[in-house]
Amino acid sequence: MTEDHEHLDILERWALLPADVHTALLIAEELDALRDTAAPETVAQAARYFVRRFPAYRLGWETLIESLRRGGRTDEAADVSAAFVAMSPDTASAYWHRGWCLHDAGVTRGAVEQWTRVATLKRGDMDVRCSVADSLLSIGCWQEASDLYQVLLTDVPDNRQCLINNLIAIDSMGDIYRTAAFSRHAIRMSPTIDGFYTCLGRALNNAGDHERASVCFKRANYLSPKSLVPRLDLGLLLQDLGRLDESIEEFKGILKLDPASSEALLNIGNVYYEEGRVDDTFRHLRWAAHVGTSTRSAIANTVMYLHYLPSATRATIRAAIDDFSRRFASAPDDRLQAFSKDADPDRPLTVGLVSSGFHRHPALGFSIKALENLDRTAFRLIAYHGRPRRDDLTQRLETFATMKMVGAMNDDRLIEEIRADGVDILIDMAGHGYGVRLGIYPKRPAPVQVKWVGGLFNTTGVPGVDWLIADAVQVPPGDDKWYSERIHRMPHGYVVFDPVDYAPPVWPLPAQMRDMVTFGSFNNPVKINADMVALWARVLKGVPNSRLLLKGKRFGVPEVQARYKTLFGDQGIDAARVVMRGHTGHLDHLRTYNEVDIALDPWPYSGGLTTCESLWMGVPVITWPGPTFAGRHAATHLSNVGLSDWIVDSDDAYVDLAASWAHRLTDLAALRKGLRARVAASPLCDGPRFARHLEAALRHMWRTGLAEVGLIKDGEAPGAASVS
Repeated sequence: MTEDHEHLDILERWALLPADVHTALLIAEELDALRDTAAPETVAQAARYFVRRFPAYRLGWETLIESLRRGGRTDEAADVSAAFVAMSPDTASAYWHRGWCLHDAGVTRGAVEQWTRVATLKRGDMDVRCSVADSLLSIGCWQEASDLYQVLLTDVPDNRQCLINNLIAIDSMGDIYRTAAFSRHAIRMSPTIDGFYTCLGRALNNAGDHERASVCFKRANYLSPKSLVPRLDLGLLLQDLGRLDESIEEFKGILKLDPASSEALLNIGNVYYEEGRVDDTFRHLRWAAHVGTSTRSAIANTVMYLHYLPSATRATIRAAIDDFSRRFASAPDDRLQAFSKDADPDRPLTVGLVSSGFHRHPALGFSIKALENLDRTAFRLIAYHGRPRRDDLTQRLETFATMKMVGAMNDDRLIEEIRADGVDILIDMAGHGYGVRLGIYPKRPAPVQVKWVGGLFNTTGVPGVDWLIADAVQVPPGDDKWYSERIHRMPHGYVVFDPVDYAPPVWPLPAQMRDMVTFGSFNNPVKINADMVALWARVLKGVPNSRLLLKGKRFGVPEVQARYKTLFGDQGIDAARVVMRGHTGHLDHLRTYNEVDIALDPWPYSGGLTTCESLWMGVPVITWPGPTFAGRHAATHLSNVGLSDWIVDSDDAYVDLAASWAHRLTDLAALRKGLRARVAASPLCDGPRFARHLEAALRHMWRTGLAEVGLIKDGEAPGAASVS
């Protein structure tokens, strides 16, 4: 006789017992023991019997609900929990279990209401209220959890676990100033917990107070010398400040404590890439992907960095993208189930935007003018972001979009949030870059899913991403085979530029004032490889009375400066002809363009925002389009302002065009004088027109999706000439 049969024999024995309190207590004791030894189905049968016979005993209800949930019968569990609440409206455990059943069904708000009821019924029980707060924290209801922790801390101000968990809840909501304030309070209450200093350090760092953030990380490390977290944060801070050698030493210190720390290996690889040590970069990324928990980030970084390598073929890059997809993107879920019952092709749509952060960054800088000009009666926007940083662009977005901080949510929780919001079209604005969320799309949180600006340098390769917004320059006809998504080609560029209102005036051509042509590149040094240095050396040699101005955050780093001095020196270029300048405020950064006559675009990864800012400051850009999406940014922007003649198709043509314009200073001066007005009047800066095209694109994608799953007829989803 099997163990489950033995358990079922108990039911026969229970049936012979009288219906009195002694029997109820006996059955309750045996049922409690059964919970730990029998299969969920068996326990459910026994518990259901107990509930029918003795409905006033909560153990039977609790055991029945738990066993049904363990057995995956969540709908039945939900029905039983509702009956339990109806039977025992003053029993806290009824609302507790009802809350978990609602959470299983994705009804988060309902779960919160039930657990709040538990806390009210058990207002004098510290342990129960802590459990409720912990449960709220675990499902991402951070404000509700924090509210309850604050009440608990009123009673017991120095309760360490409540201090820790309340700080987690507050930090998860993304308000860095509130996080900093409570971190300081927690330190006063319990000054020896290293995590409080780490959290304060992160908040200070995000607020731009790097010096005090560094002190906090060092204090946390002092309190917990074997903890890896504060050392990792300090290393990242030093890297961001350009103190690359110091940051590497911090990461190497982590490896002494834990040789398999994938986070340390990943970040060492990132720093090496900034220093131009490509072989060391990929060696550390491979190591990080092999040994630890940062595999997804390591492979995503590998995909991104390959686009900067002149030697990487399209086939090599696509293979890396496909490898990422195989590892981290599951087979796509059924698309039909993602569509709501309202299949009206012309109804107002909810559009979700997913990014690591919405602030002054190319993703928002290239989309804000389009988003704020969308028809708000036809499109409702929800912005899901992962970083607390805010600036003027964030504030503009907040005026017309619902902002949701989701950085602390895992992919499954984010999917639940998106579905609960009823998102119709989900637009990814992170890609393989920082804050990658590509793993959510195969699980179909929205019926139509789109890749647009933000970490957009190639196909995502991810199943479930239906469309990619591009244009005919970024993805020329015939290139669709390299993309897993369908391409929607916008008629006038795939983005719209939003120049800052504080840009300084454009000065006259500097070459006519200093009798020397100044070429310039304000691109990230990671784009300026040895092959590019060799090409620019040819440009300098072709225009003897010329110099090259390189500007950017990393060009102020001694290690980076030394590398480029060596590279140009190897090409026979005197160090005095290459000027390198580091970080300045954005106004001064733009003002520096007044020293540049002609901008040089790198290859194979082109400048996007850099190109637009250069054009706005009156400086035309020479570009040689690369083989991938990443290599064609400057070409699309130049095309949209009518400067297609600045696009070349070879290295020789690049050198020749630079020399030609360097000897036509009168023509160059005239072009410079009218360039800002030309850019302002072009499609590149026309937000309303771009918004109309984006509305048409999104509506087309929605109708196409409805037709493809059979919710409308094909004839109701008209084609578009710009779509392929």
